[in-house]
Amino acid sequence: SFLCSMSREAAFEHGDVSLRFCERETDYAHIDEDMTDRQVWPTAMAFGRYLCDNRQLVAGRGVVDLGSGTGVAGLIAAKVGARKVFLTDLAKAVDLMQQNIEINSQEAVATALPLAWGDKAAAEDALLRKAPAGVAIFAYQPRDGSEFMDGAFFDRMTALGFKTTKQPLSPWDDVWDDACETRFVHFFARSS
Repeated sequence: SFLCSMSREAAFEHGDVSLRFCERETDYAHIDEDMTDRQVWPTAMAFGRYLCDNRQLVAGRGVVDLGSGTGVAGLIAAKVGARKVFLTDLAKAVDLMQQNIEINSQEAVATALPLAWGDKAAAEDALLRKAPAGVAIFAYQPRDGSEFMDGAFFDRMTALGFKTTKQPLSPWDDVWDDACETRFVHFFARSS
């Protein structure tokens, strides 16, 4: 066991990659609040297994992990060879992402930053200045009512010069639910 000042402990293991994470306690009486940084989501675990099996996508590159939550995908990218990783999510998630960076001894490679989904200026700064010639990665599962904002974001990534790859996560997903077929990796690469 390790010291998790935020609440619960979680772990990730796949092949030669092993990481530990803290999750926040969830107050189900206030379930209407944003749950982004409350737990290691099944999509993040599937995405982590995908990154372990496809290390060449991030090895030696700068990486911006969009919607990091607890930081699972970004920290896995760091463990499998990314040069520099920026974990980004809502400001309220930064302390938890930073704690998970420290628990996994990734301070030299990973940095936690606030970045709200849909904040175009902050996203462009993170993507173009912090990880030039790098990649933006995130796992994606459509949410009710999110299609318009998410579609606009994907279009903006293409306009900024990122080439897009979309890969179903189902081969790496071990959660038996109906949503399994809707989880995807979106990988945006920019060469200059």
